[in-house]
Amino acid sequence: MKKSKLKAKTTTAKPKSTSSTDSFLKSLIKESGNELASLMSEETLSNTTDWIDTGSLALNGVMSADIMKGIANNKIVGFAGPESTGKTFLVLSIARMAVEKGYVVAFFDSENSTEKEMLVKRDMDPSKFMYFPVDTVENFRNQTIKIINKYNSVEESQRDKRPKLLLILDSLGNLSTRKEIGDSEADSEKKDMTRPGLIKSVFRVLSLKLAQAKVPMLVTNHVYDIIGAYVPTKEMAGGSGLKYAASNIIFLTAKKAKDKDGNVTGKYLTARSVKNRFCKEQSKVTIYLDFKKGLHPFYGLQDFGEPMLKKEAKGWSIKGQKMSEKQLWSSVWDDELLKTCNENLNKQFSFGATDSDVELSSEIEEDKGDE
Repeated sequence: MKKSKLKAKTTTAKPKSTSSTDSFLKSLIKESGNELASLMSEETLSNTTDWIDTGSLALNGVMSADIMKGIANNKIVGFAGPESTGKTFLVLSIARMAVEKGYVVAFFDSENSTEKEMLVKRDMDPSKFMYFPVDTVENFRNQTIKIINKYNSVEESQRDKRPKLLLILDSLGNLSTRKEIGDSEADSEKKDMTRPGLIKSVFRVLSLKLAQAKVPMLVTNHVYDIIGAYVPTKEMAGGSGLKYAASNIIFLTAKKAKDKDGNVTGKYLTARSVKNRFCKEQSKVTIYLDFKKGLHPFYGLQDFGEPMLKKEAKGWSIKGQKMSEKQLWSSVWDDELLKTCNENLNKQFSFGATDSDVELSSEIEEDKGDE
């Protein structure tokens, strides 16, 4: 990916000078006995201190309202979509970018979907990946908690020396439970009603631990159609656990990309944000996932390039200079154009970026859920 001079800005508000109010508030915090509590004006558990570039500037933008950011280092991110959407390839593409930034990866595989050869073919170092086959929610919960507890047990003075860590679960939808396995072995057809509660408990425990350790987690998940919904509605598998715990949930839909011989070479993905702490809900971009090269860095930004970048009857134009579709994906993405795209995307996606012109209404229709 072309290196840009533009950089993501990670800012931490500096504590103001101590006042009588500050002292009083700190005394209340101390009295609570909560060692993790602090004033919001100071470094807190909720502060993002690092960002992982996903490899796609447009995907960065729909996740963080900034094409130079991406995955926050203290959040849980869910990628949900139908089968064969490319979810595994997507998270592996992000993992490659994380490894390049100094992260190591703990990959929890419930689908037997990943192997060493897949990493090698995508220019990833297998020695930076820890592989954990998991079959049940309980096994995933127990192993991740042990890993995070061990990661957090490093003495404060030594924490800068430990590698940064990224957790990936592929996928939540394929995890069984001990009860389900037991019922299957006993040839029982009883429906397992414990699974949603178990999943919710996993993320209740992990959310705070991950934030404390500054460890991000990527989770892939299946979606299904809700039968009888008023409008066509998709829902994630596994109940509400991931829905409540994740800071970002991206719904994916896919269209096959083929070469001139008709071979499928990748997917055009529509990434729609259905839950986000940084962007407006329902913000969406189109990205390109190449099965060999990973995410295309610039695809999707063409929707945010005006007035510098414009779609013409035949091809495109940049600053009035015409070019073909093929030329668009080459070397045209300089800092000036990227800055324009970032500003336009931020205005469209970020909270408080523009004044609302929505007229208030006293008659509100019931929300039927996400399409």
